[in-house]
Amino acid sequence: MQKKIIISEFYNLAAVIHKDKVEELLFTTKHYQVNSIYLGVVNKIFPSLNAAFVNIDNKYKSGFIHSSDLHFVKRSRDFNNTYSVAISDILTSGQKILVQITKEPALNKGPRLTTNLTFVGRYIVLLPFSKSICISKTVSDSNERNYLKALAVLLKPVTMGLLLKPSIVGVSEEVIINELKYLKAQWNFIQKLACISPAPKKLCGNDNLVYKAMRDFYVDQNTSILADSNYAAYCIRKYLNKWACSLATKNNVQIYNDCNSIFELNGITLAFKQAISNKVDLPLGAYIFIDKLEALTIIDVNSGGFNKPVTSHSAVLKINLEAAKEISYQLKLRNISGLIIIDFIDMQFQQDQLQLLKYFHKCLEQDVAAPQIVQLSELGLVELTRRRTKQSFSEVFSSSYSQPILQNFRDKTFVQILNTELKYFQFNCQHFDCYTLPSVSISNSSIISYQSKISSDLNNPIKHINPTVFSHYYSIQRDSKIIT
Repeated sequence: MQKKIIISEFYNLAAVIHKDKVEELLFTTKHYQVNSIYLGVVNKIFPSLNAAFVNIDNKYKSGFIHSSDLHFVKRSRDFNNTYSVAISDILTSGQKILVQITKEPALNKGPRLTTNLTFVGRYIVLLPFSKSICISKTVSDSNERNYLKALAVLLKPVTMGLLLKPSIVGVSEEVIINELKYLKAQWNFIQKLACISPAPKKLCGNDNLVYKAMRDFYVDQNTSILADSNYAAYCIRKYLNKWACSLATKNNVQIYNDCNSIFELNGITLAFKQAISNKVDLPLGAYIFIDKLEALTIIDVNSGGFNKPVTSHSAVLKINLEAAKEISYQLKLRNISGLIIIDFIDMQFQQDQLQLLKYFHKCLEQDVAAPQIVQLSELGLVELTRRRTKQSFSEVFSSSYSQPILQNFRDKTFVQILNTELKYFQFNCQHFDCYTLPSVSISNSSIISYQSKISSDLNNPIKHINPTVFSHYYSIQRDSKIIT
């Protein structure tokens, strides 16, 4: 089945479609992206927590760093007892420190930081503070693993380490060498920049949506790519050429003009509506209700209008199996992380419970966030955890405020949904630590056509944007000038 990558630079949105279903929705914000590198200043040290808060941006929350994430920052040369040393013996207040974001901030928490920097490419990951060689476990062929290990031994810098990604299989040595040179040059540049820059300062960002989408989700020549501007298509072809991808794919990059029809046709609008709603309907009449709280997420499974002529226990099992599949999909789509408690419909037989858990575990295997089922409690509640890396869908769109408004948008287009939420948050901006941007003068003709279409739909020109709530959906990096 062909895979699609749909990129909209204007809305700062990318979607990955596989088997006619949205697998991923990608967003980028202006600040605090995973893998972004900052030169920070130690703000406060908490010996009781063995952790510290680091100021990496004066406009936003400070980052949190634990002593176990302080690699190669110790004053002594003994690196064997890093986890047992008090943080007050490593850091001092006001000290400059080079850090990288490993987890994006939550609504009430800052980002999680580390000093063990990594530079991610399409085929390899450069580890400046390690000398190890790691090969992805998904590369199962022993001959291929031996070849990659021998290649890594020859290419690895003396003082650095390498991690080889699954996409490296079948790639020529020349392409790998070029990418390694690029990552080394990036690290050398950051070292020099850190020496001359005042703190706090952002040294390296990870907010290039086109690059992230192509690097992480492009697979092979069977992948079709759609972009909303000539510049985005140019960048895509440039990256594919850099990674020595097939000529067929580079010629298969299409440019679309009507985002509404493209989003509707590929199910992006439906996926977006589901992700901003607490209730998700299941095909057979049942539904699940997702309630995200600060400490945990609760998911309730209800039979609803399910009325199939089957016996009682088999009907309950069928509903639960259907719900398990949809829950695994919603967890990935919404980026729900932390502690998750699921209340499936009660099952009398232990055999049915084991069958449900086995099927649910199989559905979660494809999730890169590695969900772990903890247990099935005596009350019939399934407890699981999911690793947090980036912000959840509700945090990006702050659904605690938008939910009452957006529940009525079942029949609206994707553009209308986004802009109505924008207007709602501008009206309620006192709930957020935010500001508005001045007017934007845009030279790209395709973007002007988008702006005029949206303005005509809502009868309200787009002039003031809330970047805290709405990321930078309307930020045009190269084809626009901000009038101050």
